[in-house]
Amino acid sequence: MFSQCISRKAIGIDIDGAFAEYIGVESYLLHEFPENISFQEATFIEPLAAAYQTFEMMPVEPDDKIMAIFGAGKLGLLLTQVAVLKGLDLIVIDGSDKKLALAKKFGAKTTFNRFKIKNPQEEIKKLTEGLGADIVVDTTGNPDSLKVIIDSCRTRGKLHIKSTHGLDAPIDLTDIVVRELTLYSSRCGPFKKAINGLRSGEINVRDLISKTYPLEQINDAIDSYGRNRDHIKTIILP
Repeated sequence: MFSQCISRKAIGIDIDGAFAEYIGVESYLLHEFPENISFQEATFIEPLAAAYQTFEMMPVEPDDKIMAIFGAGKLGLLLTQVAVLKGLDLIVIDGSDKKLALAKKFGAKTTFNRFKIKNPQEEIKKLTEGLGADIVVDTTGNPDSLKVIIDSCRTRGKLHIKSTHGLDAPIDLTDIVVRELTLYSSRCGPFKKAINGLRSGEINVRDLISKTYPLEQINDAIDSYGRNRDHIKTIILP
């Protein structure tokens, strides 16, 4: 797969990204989106592709009914919508009531504000007859959340790591082995599928746009995003 090519150069990591004055890319990296997708909506193509990739890498079995998502940022809320299309019952955990309200709007059955409950894993077990969720996904970027995520998963359940916090994270391998949990991970995914999801209207991204700024106010945009826990997506217009 392209994302795992040993010669791959990532834009913004290995070569200059969009903050450069000029950027040159190979033609195969360019994707045309239809007229019914606005520029603002098109900025969600990459994270939506990552949300779809979750299920490309992790099959949903007939016994998989309940999925818990930790984190309701843009990826968590996109993943919520994709998971609802898969027929899963969702539990979403985040620290923002505003984001959790959107998760409910998108089809989550249960939400928990992590600042208002002591042990999210215990709340999840209460909803699942003490077993835990069939699938648990981390989108938080917080390495300390991994223990809670493991504890929230049922025996022989599935753990999927979507966050890339860049830090070492201690995990209880004995617990994973003894309870025969399956660990998945994934990064970006199918752009064409994401474009079709936006084109068809099956995925709502308009509600995820918190604020837009002109390019001249880029510093204000970055500063505002960093200070506001409720912000989901800040878009800088060229």
